[in-house]
Amino acid sequence: HAVQKHVAKAMGDICDVKLAHAPIAIDGCSAPTWAMGLQNMALGFARLGAANHAEGQKLIAAVRANPFMVAGTHGFDTRIVTAVPRLFIKYGAEAVHCGVIAHAGLGFAMKCDDGAKRAVEVAIARVLLELGCWTNEESTALEGFAMERLFNWQKREVGVITGTAGSKT
Repeated sequence: HAVQKHVAKAMGDICDVKLAHAPIAIDGCSAPTWAMGLQNMALGFARLGAANHAEGQKLIAAVRANPFMVAGTHGFDTRIVTAVPRLFIKYGAEAVHCGVIAHAGLGFAMKCDDGAKRAVEVAIARVLLELGCWTNEESTALEGFAMERLFNWQKREVGVITGTAGSKT
């Protein structure tokens, strides 16, 4: 469809990738999704958050005004953007998360190979926290997302998923 061709061109331009012959799939929202590398996704989100990208600024402002529209009331994206409003993040298919930290000029993309969301959400929180570009309040909020307690069907805690800081070389 002509609209999909326009979307593919806009995405390709902002992510610096040729999508004309890229594999296409249908995501959970029934929208066409083009395959591209994480580096290109991160670049696209960094550009989306740039002060001179008017459309990106409108999108980010809309999400900040109504974060529940991105992931529902209890979704990770809604909760973390509500807790850290200077962060923009969006979950995609099979545990792909992309986002922008506009005040730091950074875009990011992360995927958990097995498609499970709970590990990637904790990992994202830890990586974001380690960037050191947050206020004390924002860092405290991110810390709350860098661990997830696991419970069994009896509601007994059976484990914890934690993100750990990697070595800085």
